[in-house]
Amino acid sequence: MRQKLLFTLIALLTTTMVWATPGNYGTWLVSTSNNVSTANIVKDHTGLGLMDAKVLVNKAPCYVLEKVTLEEAQALVDALNNGEATARLVNMKTGKYVKQPSEEKSSYFDASGAYFGPEEEYLKGAGNYQYQGAYFTGDYPSPFKTYLGKTDEEIQAKLEQLWNHYFKGDNNSKVYYDKGTEAYIKDINNNDVRSEGMSYGMMICVQTNHKEEFDKLWAWAKTHMWHKGGSWDGYFAWQRLENGSGGDDNCSPDGEMYFMMSLLFAANRWNDSSYMEDAQLILEKMWETPQRSLFHPQHYVITFQPQGSQRDFSDPSYDLPAFVDLFSRWSDTNKDKWETAASKTRTHLYNSSNTTSGLFADYSNYDGTPHSDSFNSNSTKYMYDAMRCAMNFGMDYYLFGVDNKRQTEMAKRLIDFFEKDEYKHARFNWDGSNPTESYTLGEKGCNAVACYALMDEPGYDEKVKKNLQMAWEAKPMTGQYRYYDGLVHYLSMLHLCGSFKIWKNKSEYTGWKYDVNKDSKVNVADVVDVVNHIKNKDYSVDYDFIGDGKIDSQEIDAVVKYILEK
Repeated sequence: MRQKLLFTLIALLTTTMVWATPGNYGTWLVSTSNNVSTANIVKDHTGLGLMDAKVLVNKAPCYVLEKVTLEEAQALVDALNNGEATARLVNMKTGKYVKQPSEEKSSYFDASGAYFGPEEEYLKGAGNYQYQGAYFTGDYPSPFKTYLGKTDEEIQAKLEQLWNHYFKGDNNSKVYYDKGTEAYIKDINNNDVRSEGMSYGMMICVQTNHKEEFDKLWAWAKTHMWHKGGSWDGYFAWQRLENGSGGDDNCSPDGEMYFMMSLLFAANRWNDSSYMEDAQLILEKMWETPQRSLFHPQHYVITFQPQGSQRDFSDPSYDLPAFVDLFSRWSDTNKDKWETAASKTRTHLYNSSNTTSGLFADYSNYDGTPHSDSFNSNSTKYMYDAMRCAMNFGMDYYLFGVDNKRQTEMAKRLIDFFEKDEYKHARFNWDGSNPTESYTLGEKGCNAVACYALMDEPGYDEKVKKNLQMAWEAKPMTGQYRYYDGLVHYLSMLHLCGSFKIWKNKSEYTGWKYDVNKDSKVNVADVVDVVNHIKNKDYSVDYDFIGDGKIDSQEIDAVVKYILEK
């Protein structure tokens, strides 16, 4: 039956594919020149105005699907204008596909072959999957490009500036200290090493593809921080001196979260099973005993610290829903608990946002209200920890997009509040009263990431641009306080540069190779592409899915089979 469907589909494709010329729309409209007649065809076919049609054909000759809507055509024009899309080009004289330079960038792999592309469920949904986050689509556009018009070269230069400053700079700039086979991230102001900074450093390294530095940081953390045995088995000491001794054996849960996530990414990006083994061990230990579980066993929300009375409340800046979601998918153990925790984490983060100011308290109860504690007189206020909440829900918005309505609501409240404050102050009461201190580098980064949730909202374009501009123009910190704000801003910039990717185990993904036109869908359009290459005897693109050194009907069969298996 499948073979019959296959041959019927191939027959339809090969008989109905008509190259469009003026007056002949065929199955596809193919614009092949920059003249007015082609623009008029596009105009009549899509409903675009003539000027926009000219933009479309002048940017790059393209395929326009017969049933394309005006909104879809306009979106393509906008994307082309913003440098976020390159239309497909066919040379009408030869009928052969001509590869566009920017198409190399649409690959779902980095230079070493690490995969960050679409999920099988998204590909098989022909692009109609209900969620459009980067985890599903494999798309990581930078708002610095789409909103501020920055080029790839400018963005790369910005990333190199941050790396060279914080990891390779002088003693007034760097926070990374290389000790031969090990290295650590130093809190300059407190003159110590913290699990927070070590795990941040590892995340920065894996996202920027610096394996040597990653390995040295992990070696230091494993040797001097990671508990093997005892009451804290599997956890990390949150504080050590520079020589690896002393400090505090208790944990700080944001460290565990970033350690686990960076190890999972490293295992996938660098194809190293030792990272995966370490990550899986930590993931298992986080739920091993109810009295010492990282997440509260009844509330499924991360604890401030999983011991004594400190497990009875949380820190909303530890709420990292995107990470917990990935743990629920990738952990070998406690998948049901991680899945419940992902949902509860998103709700706790939402409930912790003040309904008027949008601000978060440093500590919160499990219902989201501020938590007062004797050892921290500022725990109910928007202080140093709380600014990270904006980055946390902003990254979840663009990476997963499963809680968009509530996260947009949070972003509106927060950004509107800072607009009224004119971005002057850094610390507030939860309701926004009693402003103190000056707006910080870390807040510039985090609030810009929150703006991911506002990029489709009418009336917010200028506010989004303003926050992006502040994050972009901010200079790397020097001096005594550069550690915390500097690294938080650095992480934010990875998100905003499109450089914070979900690195996946590529051996588990096959559908990407059938997405021959790189539109995050596998459908008839991909079959058409292969058919035309075979018809035109054009083998310039590697469509040898079977691995027999040829491109023939077996390749068509493979794509159709994948589609029919949806």
